[in-house]
Amino acid sequence: MSCSKISTIEVPISITWKIPKEKLLNAKEKEEYKLQSEEFNVEEFPGLSYYMYFRYPKESAETEQFFGVFLCISMKEKMDMNVSHKISISSSNCVHEIYEKEFKSGHVYGMIIEDNCELFDPANNFFVNDSLIITMEAVLTVQKEVSGNSVPDSEISKTCECKLGLKLWDQDDKDFTFMVEEKEIQVHKNVISAESSVFDRMIKSGLQESKESKVAIIDFDYETVEAGLKFCYGIKDDKLYNVENGIKLLQFSDKYDIKDLKTFMETFLSSQISRMNACKLANASILGNSIVLRRKCIEYLIECNQKKIFVADLKILDKDFAFELMKASFSHYTM
Repeated sequence: MSCSKISTIEVPISITWKIPKEKLLNAKEKEEYKLQSEEFNVEEFPGLSYYMYFRYPKESAETEQFFGVFLCISMKEKMDMNVSHKISISSSNCVHEIYEKEFKSGHVYGMIIEDNCELFDPANNFFVNDSLIITMEAVLTVQKEVSGNSVPDSEISKTCECKLGLKLWDQDDKDFTFMVEEKEIQVHKNVISAESSVFDRMIKSGLQESKESKVAIIDFDYETVEAGLKFCYGIKDDKLYNVENGIKLLQFSDKYDIKDLKTFMETFLSSQISRMNACKLANASILGNSIVLRRKCIEYLIECNQKKIFVADLKILDKDFAFELMKASFSHYTM
């Protein structure tokens, strides 16, 4: 039996549009004083494309005109879409107002520059090295119906859970306690010792934690610790199938040397890399000491660079990772 659900898909887009001053001066002499950038397709949504549009009022025009820069999104089919955008001419000090309008075949977003701001007045700083540079970054959020016969991940995880692990988790004879956020998680020493060399040393150390059979964890939240410990029992909690939780579980597995959990999270997070989260996952690969995830992120980002596909949040990228990525971009990198 097939089923369908509404899925939210986020796609980042970007344009840096450099317009030579000479081109604008030539356009000034034409009947219509407007320019359009190259048009780009959105790979994730066939039939959806976008471009930038520049318009400047012509002195001889009888009808009202305005000075503005716009992001135009055209679509062959109507989509339920929200757009978060930022358009700027960073060198200019002119005031502008936000403009948004929806049409049958698309949307227009942009900024209208104040009426008294003259484009070619040097005091307004529109030009850098005789070029007008317009930057646009946006995130398209689209609601899309997904249908299919596949079983949801949560159901797969439940059917794959180890029955013995579930029975052990529910038993009352546990002999070790983790204190997390003033709450207790009780486990069996032999189970967590078998999965984690760190826990094994902790239990056999003869120190206070070993004598009291209790240890406090202060650098991870309760949900992360519980999901990580359940994994030691072979229980695949739904929290494992979430990128945000997965990042924390990757760090948890690395710190406490839970090798199977680390491998599981590396595989899952690698499968979830997208234009929206590639930089976040690259940083996570550093914090979680994951060579596997780091390599996957480098491969993905190099591919995006080669195809000139915009990736969100590049400014948050770890400096060392960014340097490694730059070196790889100048190398013969094979995937």
